[in-house]
Amino acid sequence: LTVISLPQSEVDRLEPPETAPGPITYIDYSEKRSLPITIPDYKHIEEMGEKFVVFNIYIAGRHLCSRRYREFVQLHNSLKQEFIGFNFPRLPGKWPFTLSEQQLDSRRRGLELYLERVCAVRVIADSEILQDFLTEHEEEISNSPIVTLKVIVFQDQIVSIKAKRNSTAEEVYRAVAESIGLRPENWEFFGLFEIIELNFERKIRPTEFPHSLYIANYSTASSTCLALRKWLFHPSVEAEL
Repeated sequence: LTVISLPQSEVDRLEPPETAPGPITYIDYSEKRSLPITIPDYKHIEEMGEKFVVFNIYIAGRHLCSRRYREFVQLHNSLKQEFIGFNFPRLPGKWPFTLSEQQLDSRRRGLELYLERVCAVRVIADSEILQDFLTEHEEEISNSPIVTLKVIVFQDQIVSIKAKRNSTAEEVYRAVAESIGLRPENWEFFGLFEIIELNFERKIRPTEFPHSLYIANYSTASSTCLALRKWLFHPSVEAEL
């Protein structure tokens, strides 16, 4: 075991101090919630001659983004500066050499545990810092134009469809209707809805992009925030259908 000693200035650079100048505002860390956030796997990437590993982040089966270890370090440092009074868990240690698959899997588990604990605190999970971290970058969007969307249909069954990231609600609704065998003459009596927390639902406008809602609404604990619902206000027509 080799113990490496560093001067205090270098320690402060690598591990920012817990305190910061200026007045400290009280933040309530007591409100908790459980988010099904996981990092089930990772993948090796090679770009511009550089090889690195990204860890795939999911919530309730929805792929949100893929992040490198150094991006987790940046997130950790930013959160510590923003939420000074919170006792953050430690990240898996940095290693200067190439990691084996076993070591990468150990790092994956450590990063998953870190996100679980951080996202369990509502004020941190809802912060702009963490939301930006869990939002896809522009280059990620351009690299994978086709995505899988899950939509709740009748009796809480879920169907999965393939669509472009920039598909409108009208296009996604048509794909869902065709997938479940809904007759075209009855399409006007249904619509695509967004499910928000506390069971609030709203009809998505035809020109909106469901994939953007699907990803942005990452705090929804269910497997999707999209649902097919009736859009019908005539009892006699409903009885006929």
